[in-house]
Amino acid sequence: MDAFPLEIITPDAVPFSQSVVFLDVPAARGRLTILAHHEPILVLLKAGMVRIKPAEPPTEAPLEQKWCIEEGILRVEREKVTLLTTRAQRSN
Repeated sequence: MDAFPLEIITPDAVPFSQSVVFLDVPAARGRLTILAHHEPILVLLKAGMVRIKPAEPPTEAPLEQKWCIEEGILRVEREKVTLLTTRAQRSN
């Protein structure tokens, strides 16, 4: 499966920055799943759970990561995906 770079950015830090193969977010109008080669899009996010599957997960970690976020914006570009939020905390 193809991978793409993802950054989760908060006002204080960049808590996540690596290549992923799957991103599922709580969009304002329902859940949205992003895979490699997705069309460029700008989406409003609501507070909720984000699911991420890293391209190369650590051997001791689960294959999928879950993050709790506050409201924010997801920007999908041809070369990368950026999730901007006021707060992001890993939940597993």
